[in-house]
Amino acid sequence: MIIAFVKYICSHYLDLIHIGRLMKKSLVMFYALLFLTTLNAQTQDTTKRTKLSLIDVIITETRNLNTISAPAAIEGEIIHAIKKSDVIHLDRTNANVITNNARQVFGKIAGISVWENDASGIQINVSCRGLSPNRSWEFNVRQNGFDIAADPFGYPEAYYNPPLEAVEKINIIRGASSIQFGPHFGGMMNYILRKAPETKKVEVETRNSLGSYGLFSSFNSLGGTIKKFKYYGFYQYRKANGWRENNAYNIHNGYLSFQYAFTPNINLSAEASYMNYVCQQPGGLTDSMFTQNPQQSLRSRNWFNVPWVVPAITLEVKLNEQHSFSIKANGIIGERNSIGVVKAANLSDTLNLTTGAYQNRQLDRDAYRNFGLEYRHLFKYAAFNKKHALSFGAKYFYGNTKRNFQGKGDNGTDYNLNLQDSTYVRSLQFQTQDASLFAENLLQVTDRLRLTTGLRFEILYNSGKGRLNYKSDGSENLITPQQRTRFIALSSVGIDYNVVGKTFFYGNFAQAYRPVQFADLTPPATTDSVDAKLKDGSGFNADLGYRGKIGSWFNFDVNGFYIYYANKIGTITQLREDNTTFQLKKNLGTAHHRGFEGYIEADLFQAFNIHKIAGNLSLFASCAYVDARYTDFKVITYNSSTSQLEETNLKNKRVEFAPRFTNRFGATYTYRIISVTYQINWVDGIYTDASNTEKASANGQSGKLNGYHVMDLSATLNLTKYLNFRGGVNNLANTSYSTRRAGGYPGPGLMPADGRNWYISLGVKF
Repeated sequence: MIIAFVKYICSHYLDLIHIGRLMKKSLVMFYALLFLTTLNAQTQDTTKRTKLSLIDVIITETRNLNTISAPAAIEGEIIHAIKKSDVIHLDRTNANVITNNARQVFGKIAGISVWENDASGIQINVSCRGLSPNRSWEFNVRQNGFDIAADPFGYPEAYYNPPLEAVEKINIIRGASSIQFGPHFGGMMNYILRKAPETKKVEVETRNSLGSYGLFSSFNSLGGTIKKFKYYGFYQYRKANGWRENNAYNIHNGYLSFQYAFTPNINLSAEASYMNYVCQQPGGLTDSMFTQNPQQSLRSRNWFNVPWVVPAITLEVKLNEQHSFSIKANGIIGERNSIGVVKAANLSDTLNLTTGAYQNRQLDRDAYRNFGLEYRHLFKYAAFNKKHALSFGAKYFYGNTKRNFQGKGDNGTDYNLNLQDSTYVRSLQFQTQDASLFAENLLQVTDRLRLTTGLRFEILYNSGKGRLNYKSDGSENLITPQQRTRFIALSSVGIDYNVVGKTFFYGNFAQAYRPVQFADLTPPATTDSVDAKLKDGSGFNADLGYRGKIGSWFNFDVNGFYIYYANKIGTITQLREDNTTFQLKKNLGTAHHRGFEGYIEADLFQAFNIHKIAGNLSLFASCAYVDARYTDFKVITYNSSTSQLEETNLKNKRVEFAPRFTNRFGATYTYRIISVTYQINWVDGIYTDASNTEKASANGQSGKLNGYHVMDLSATLNLTKYLNFRGGVNNLANTSYSTRRAGGYPGPGLMPADGRNWYISLGVKF
């Protein structure tokens, strides 16, 4: 399989390059600048080729231009070398971290797709390479190294993410993370929170912000180091009325951590994260309503609430120069609560003229109780006069999800969880257990050539049971109890070669899978069925590219990628012997995602050596092309006029929510105490269903969405190292656009993104 893939890339790599011709003049300039700069570097460095060891590469691979860099080859017990990975440094960016503006924060990470229907930043919805951005569920989402999603295997939606004002950096690995972190096709995303200052016993920071539509945010932190003891904590409160009608929110975020160094080589830390928010859900729109006024809302009684607590303990031990290990234990105590009207957008929520009251709202509640334990060990060793490293470990996860849906709520307008009946119509319980062993080895084959190989073995068990609804006689309709145990083996290989200076060719191949989700185990009605042989989605990620740094003024990373995604789950109509129909959920589809990702950034004033008098002018381009298509996706429907089943195939249809082009361009000018960033986002149109429906449906839940251009302007003014101002204007041209349609949460229909809005903040540290 690996050989076949390499042959495929070699035969089609030029095709990927020619894709750039479709990306207008911007990408022509992209390639030209990359070629000229690399050629210049090769000319300068042909006479002096530096021999590199593993330790040397840790230094030379680091990029430090502006806001993103490549991680060190080894950090703690984790091997980052060779992988397609980036680190976003939030303390260097001008991006709007007040409301977690993802299109700005992730702007330089080529190919990141963003759903923009939640301007509060409560949930960050991102993905890559044509995968769904829904609550970042195609990523293994972590905070400080441990899982924070509802259930990484059965329900991997990230309802919680930390406030970005409290985040030091974000580490993103695309594709090749499945061995060390878990099976996700999208990769791994790790929010690394700020830590206690090393040189102060007490440090206090406060940042208060105001903005459009009643935005108010207050972030306050306290931390310090006293001998062997470190402490750090923060509290953030944020509220606003929202750009759309009926879109108010209140958010509380808190965090507390303590660390004690028993010796310089033994550290024990404990931490806990807390989040609780209540937000009003304005619901979706039809396309005609969106054209008329994208800020309008027909839902004033819909509310959403997530309380979330994540406790964790970490032990870090360095035994000697060769051996170190860490043990992380964490839990999740979380809920997902909603109350509202779940009608389609073209159906109004109206008063009953007889009673003068609204209809009762639907009440849905989830409860999550999870536990995780992860051991990691790093072994550095020497062989054949070279330094190498082996990272290995084990992980155990237990998750319990209770799901109560279709409860009868009250007929009021405020947020509450008052159940009017004695029980919920639907009550289900799911459990997940996963035990895994993993190992990845980094070999310094020659002074310039490195190789990684990895294996992961998992035993995954999940189960589902409970009530689907009630029968007409009041008895329970129970789902068929589901119990599934699988043994899964994954492998990976990666290679890179130091071409010249600090530039590298690299390539990766890593198997991945997507476990059967809780929703897949639950038929929509008791008359429907789930295939007893339902399989996990399976396949692999691969990429081949060239990246590096030229001097101190130019960074680049360009690559082609390919995702093979088999056993995608869908629903088909089937006939019984009595000619009645039922819906069968089973494995139906295969998708192929292929394309190009490219990032370049150049500090022009540094290149011409005038930065000491003129400041720094950094220009960047972050471009991606994705051709994500179904190569086989069977669809069977029932024709009532002929009483026959009709089979079609969605072969060559584009994968839903996968834009072909995602291009971001920007410039940052910095002079002494001021830094200003301008960014433009150009994103292609998307289909919102696998059938590639062009025309919008009457309820706004299906149909193609047009592409869009959005501009942002942000700035930072550092008056002293203790006092600074930040501010900006999001969506500078007040563009009307949408990035998604919804069939359920956060309200059926087309979901508008926010129009123009501003913010300003004052930060003080002492």
